[in-house]
Amino acid sequence: MRINLFRIIVLSQLSACLSLYGQRSAVAVIGQSTDAKNDKTNVEALLELTDKTHRSAPAQAVEYAEQALEISRKLDNAELIARSQFALCSAHLDALNIQKSIEYGNLCEPFFEKSDNKERLANLYNALSASYFNIGDTKMTELYSDKCIRLAEEYGMQEVLNKQYYNRGAILYYRGDYSQSMDYAFKALNLAKKNDNPVYAAACYDLMGILSQRMQEDRNAIDYLERSRRIYAADKNYEMLGYNLSNIADAYRSLGLADSAFWYFRKSLDYFKSIESPHGISTAYSGLAKCHKEKADYDSAQIYIDKCLKMGLLSESQKDMALFYFEAGEISFLRKNFNDALNYLQKSLPMARQNGFKETEADVLLHLGQTYGVMGKSDSAYRCLIRSAALKDSLNKIDNVRQRAYLLAEHNVKEQVNREMETEQQKKVLWLVILGLCLAVILIMSIFIRTLSGRKNKIQSINAELERYKSDLENILKDKTRELVLSEQQIYNLSNNLPHGAIFRIAFKNEREGETLFVSSGWEELTGQPLETAADSVFFFQNKIHPDDSRELLHQLASSIRNRSGLDLVYRFYKNNTEMRWFHVRAVATADDNGLIYLDGYQVDETDQKYFEQELMAAKEKAEESDRLKSAFLANMSHEIRTPMNAIIGFSSLLSGGQLPAHRHAAYLELIQENCQYLLRLIDDIVDISKIEAEQLTFRSEDCRVADIMRGVKEYFDPIIQNKYPHVELWVDESSENTSLTIYTDVFRLKQIFLNLIENALKFTPKGFVRCGHTLDRADSVHFFVMDTGIGIAQEYAEAIFQSFRKVDQHSGGTGLGLSIVKKMLLQMGGAIWVESEPGVGSTFHFTVPLPSRN
Repeated sequence: MRINLFRIIVLSQLSACLSLYGQRSAVAVIGQSTDAKNDKTNVEALLELTDKTHRSAPAQAVEYAEQALEISRKLDNAELIARSQFALCSAHLDALNIQKSIEYGNLCEPFFEKSDNKERLANLYNALSASYFNIGDTKMTELYSDKCIRLAEEYGMQEVLNKQYYNRGAILYYRGDYSQSMDYAFKALNLAKKNDNPVYAAACYDLMGILSQRMQEDRNAIDYLERSRRIYAADKNYEMLGYNLSNIADAYRSLGLADSAFWYFRKSLDYFKSIESPHGISTAYSGLAKCHKEKADYDSAQIYIDKCLKMGLLSESQKDMALFYFEAGEISFLRKNFNDALNYLQKSLPMARQNGFKETEADVLLHLGQTYGVMGKSDSAYRCLIRSAALKDSLNKIDNVRQRAYLLAEHNVKEQVNREMETEQQKKVLWLVILGLCLAVILIMSIFIRTLSGRKNKIQSINAELERYKSDLENILKDKTRELVLSEQQIYNLSNNLPHGAIFRIAFKNEREGETLFVSSGWEELTGQPLETAADSVFFFQNKIHPDDSRELLHQLASSIRNRSGLDLVYRFYKNNTEMRWFHVRAVATADDNGLIYLDGYQVDETDQKYFEQELMAAKEKAEESDRLKSAFLANMSHEIRTPMNAIIGFSSLLSGGQLPAHRHAAYLELIQENCQYLLRLIDDIVDISKIEAEQLTFRSEDCRVADIMRGVKEYFDPIIQNKYPHVELWVDESSENTSLTIYTDVFRLKQIFLNLIENALKFTPKGFVRCGHTLDRADSVHFFVMDTGIGIAQEYAEAIFQSFRKVDQHSGGTGLGLSIVKKMLLQMGGAIWVESEPGVGSTFHFTVPLPSRN
């Protein structure tokens, strides 16, 4: 998982770096070449196409670069030949043709070293470093990495240096030098932050998280990986996010948090499926197989590891296949399929050696030794175990050194982070001091202005006498206009007191040009916008209206202005940019003698009324659904009761007639008894659901052995299966049938739960098996399960099947109460139930029974 994560990051960074050389668009260059019909222009166009396609379509990019090289050789142009070889180097690297990439990189290296284009040379070194890294040549990887770093540092190539610091950190991780690896990862992180490049920062956090997890610092690992996850999620980089989630899941698995690990592995699988990444899908399947293995659910683990191997072969990832085959071998061993285990482990061993996976090699040898031992091949077992022990001893010594180096590097990184935080704090203090000085200056200025204002008031008092004469003349005019002002004020008060609404008037020259003349103060409360801004928008903040309603509002507004008619519309409006409200606008358009059209009207908030209508509709639908379910249940109950009653009455009549042969009496009595039992069971279900709903169901807890319950279940169903389900087998786990575990619960109710679940499984399993058992993966409860190979249940019905009177298949028999009774019983007992299912594969019902104190 981690090896391919580093490879993908290295290749994506290298591709981004190489794309810097496309200075003109491919379309423009091709256009020039077509017009000029010049071989040199054709080469430039082909190189441009190579640069544009080497990431998305590497095979096509190789063809373009090969054509460019062929033309360049005909021209005998050394620069074009070297550039074409470099293009082939990058295209083959993206296509994972590593040897070809190295070959072309070495061919163009002498020319680039003599040229003045240092940036192109640095990117060539970066490409060769990545190529040698992919084939595991550590010496050549470090050689070109050193050259790239020296050149980038000398000429200040920040982006290239950022990537190469990260690459060097990844290389040192595989060498086991965790201290230097952490240092380089932190250098790369600082450069990414400085250059405001969050994607590179996320890659660095990933590396630091994997380093921490390798040294069993899982809490630190989760912190680093969560930082990386947030960046990838914001950038919508789903491939890198998928690998990041797999690493987080692995960290939670190491901490023993199985539920969290399951969630993150499934989320990772969803992302990989969305982008159709075979390698990513195989990685997620491998993680899920490990989780099921650790829970001792070996059948589920086998299903997921089979899917993992299938997708892994499609991805052609030889490095990861070593790990996948090892995992498959271990699961086969645990399932006691020793021949399969031996086959998988023998495939894993040479791959682990070839890629230098010492720890995996030691684990494979250990499991080979155990497998040979179980198969009676003691000599082979002894040789494998001796080699495994030797490798483990050497790795343990190395791990001690690595742990100390990691802790030192982690300490240094934290010290640097603390120093950065102190610097930021000092900056904040400085800004506060500057802000205080600014406030002091403002205060002084305000005092000065007030002083000037006082002097101005004295001057105004001198002029007041003159103004008094002027005021007497103006009073005459005010008396004449007072009545008009009073009338306007009354209208204004009425408009401002309109509850949850506002009145407006707009003058239009035509359908597109207009001016807001008046908007009442209720506009602020209605829209969440200042009143003065309403005059700036004739169309009432058109950009805040819901897109689905905007066009209709404009259409009706234009129609009203054009036809001098009314406007009546309900539309959705985003108040304060986020809160959606329902507005009802009503207005009428009138024209004056000057050609202006006035739109007078109001709009009110009808959101509460809309929500009330929606709630009323939902309540109505719920009531109709309840009535439908009730009617369906009564009709079904009528059928379910009538069928056994008809059988009982019919066979009783035949027996009472006294004319039947003696050998048929026993058969008819058996049928009558069978229908009586069915009817009694039906009545019991109805009584139980009634007691549960009334909270009158009682429980009588006592000590009981799990093994007795499981054997009792098997004995109860054996004759039923032989008679009614000959193509289905009932398996009870050996560990559950022979366990000495004793629990304190209601034995009758627990058996009733098993009977309901197994009867349900048999009903929907035409052939195959039904398996039941228990696990002790929880501290406070016992985890039971019932697994079948039946028709399965779609995910959308996973919750509905536990509701009363609900059936997925309406044509199937039964009342639809069984699973509802089971769930409600378990809830009252303090337990829980859930289902895992896939259509066409089968279902597994899990439930837990708590282990409470008997005091």
